[in-house]
Amino acid sequence: MAKGAVTLACLTLAILVAGCSRPVLLNTMSTSHHPAYQQVNTVEKAQAVYADTTLISKIYQYHGSDGVIYREIDPPVTFGLIETVDTAVEYFRKDGSVYRAASTSTEVVKGTWEVRQSGRNYPQLCRTYPTRPVSSKCTWPSMLLIRESDNKLYRGDITGMGSGRYPDRLRRLDVTTPARAVAREFTSQYNNFFNEQQIR
Repeated sequence: MAKGAVTLACLTLAILVAGCSRPVLLNTMSTSHHPAYQQVNTVEKAQAVYADTTLISKIYQYHGSDGVIYREIDPPVTFGLIETVDTAVEYFRKDGSVYRAASTSTEVVKGTWEVRQSGRNYPQLCRTYPTRPVSSKCTWPSMLLIRESDNKLYRGDITGMGSGRYPDRLRRLDVTTPARAVAREFTSQYNNFFNEQQIR
């Protein structure tokens, strides 16, 4: 093996080892994760954190290699053409009900939410709706509590949807509007979304 190749291999290994010293959030529970995640490591704790929150999500659709257009489900690693088609807002009431609205419709759908334990993994936030396009969906905290996610979780009923009324300002927003800009339409606290350092 050439001397340069050996040097490159050693450098790569050093970078990988150095990266291992910083805990990376995975779905499997670990005490090495940031302390904030210990606040959602049981069903009871997660229920307390997620109750009375608003989730803003970007909705995508992608064209599968089978010719089918998929929407409202996470695309696979290789998905071909993908596009932003909607912004969804969900408000999780403390009583276990959830309201959902989207930017491309004036309908508000009422469903239920719960936190489900999944083996040795962190509990998931799950919601069930009686109608399409989404009938049920569960989400790992890793998709709710990190800054880079397309899902942003805010404290309180920031859009006023807790009464079942459609938030009119949502209708005016372009579907490609980032989640933070959507929240800015409704509250001055748009930067106060949950992340690894912000679970109180």
